[in-house]
Amino acid sequence: MHLTVNNIEALQSLIGSETPESNSLEYKAAAAISDSKEITKDVSSLANGAAGVIIYGLTEKDNKPDQLDPVMGKKFSREYLDQVIALGIQPPIKFKTAPISHNGGYIYAVHVEPGETAYMSLEQNRYYRRYNFIAVPMDDFEVRDIMNRRKHPNIVLDFRRDESNSTSDFGTIVRFTPSISSTRLTSPGAL
Repeated sequence: MHLTVNNIEALQSLIGSETPESNSLEYKAAAAISDSKEITKDVSSLANGAAGVIIYGLTEKDNKPDQLDPVMGKKFSREYLDQVIALGIQPPIKFKTAPISHNGGYIYAVHVEPGETAYMSLEQNRYYRRYNFIAVPMDDFEVRDIMNRRKHPNIVLDFRRDESNSTSDFGTIVRFTPSISSTRLTSPGAL
C-alpha cells in the first residue's frame, strides 16, 4: 500500500472509508508519541516490511480509524518525533513526517520508505516486523533474509506460454512471455 497522508481530507477519507490497519498502515492516539521505545519499535517494524504510514493523532477502534486526536503542546513536536526516529533506529531509515494542523494541535503522518536491510530499534535492542496489526520481534532467519536481500536476492524466473500459436514454413511457432520476480522468506515453513 503506497498511501500518502498529508492533509485533513486524507485523514477524513480514512475515517469515512473505515480503512483498517494493516502491515503498512497503523493508527496511534496522541498519547503514543510520548513513548520513544514504542515509536522506534513501530517505525522499524514498518521499515523491515513493505514500508507504510503510521499516523500519530488518530485513534483506532477494532483496528479501524475512529477519531482525530491531535498532539497538543510544544514538547512533542515534529522535530521531537523525527529525532526519536532518526536517533533510535539503526541503520538510519528513510522517512518523511507530514505535520497536519488540527484544532490547535498536530497529527503526524510518518511515511516510512522501503529499506534495503534490517532495521533495529536501539532502545529495545531488537528487530521488529509487522504481523497483522502489531509489531512483533523478528526471528533470526527473518533478520538474515532481510539483510541478504541485496547480496543474495531470491529470484524466480517464470515463462508463460501465450495462447496464440502461429505457423510458418518451419512449423508451429509457440510464444512464451517471461517474468522475473524476487521472493523472500516470510515464515519458518518457507525454509
